[in-house]
Amino acid sequence: PPRSVTTSMILSKNSFLLSILQFFLLLFCFRGFKIHSMKTLSGNIKQTTVEMLILKLLSESDMYGSQIARELKKRSNQQFVILEGTMYPILYRLSDSECVSFYEKKVGVRKTSIYYHIEHKGLERLEEMKKEFYHSVKVAKFLLESKDGDCLSL
Repeated sequence: PPRSVTTSMILSKNSFLLSILQFFLLLFCFRGFKIHSMKTLSGNIKQTTVEMLILKLLSESDMYGSQIARELKKRSNQQFVILEGTMYPILYRLSDSECVSFYEKKVGVRKTSIYYHIEHKGLERLEEMKKEFYHSVKVAKFLLESKDGDCLSL
């Protein structure tokens, strides 16, 4: 069976992917901000990617935390594993910014789970993030295939 890996392991094993993701982050997350550390940059790439993927899953249905993590792992064929220490702070931030709300639901005789629900503001944020992400992919693809003198046409 495939070995379970974390996003950190994937990024550290593939420096090319890290370089591309760093470029995406420059376009996608830090417009107008000065970046001081590549370690911070790497962390923010993961955080932004996880935020977008969480919003994507919640746009399909309400989910509880471990369900979100399981679904990302399943859909990526175990190539994307999110740790609770990464996911919950993002969910809390999304809740604080009114992109996501949460509610309790009884799932057994004694067990209550906290479900997360995407709000209209979260749907708008997801669409904005997807547009910026796809644009960044287009620019990175062009740059990877370009030669001296080539210029991206928008």
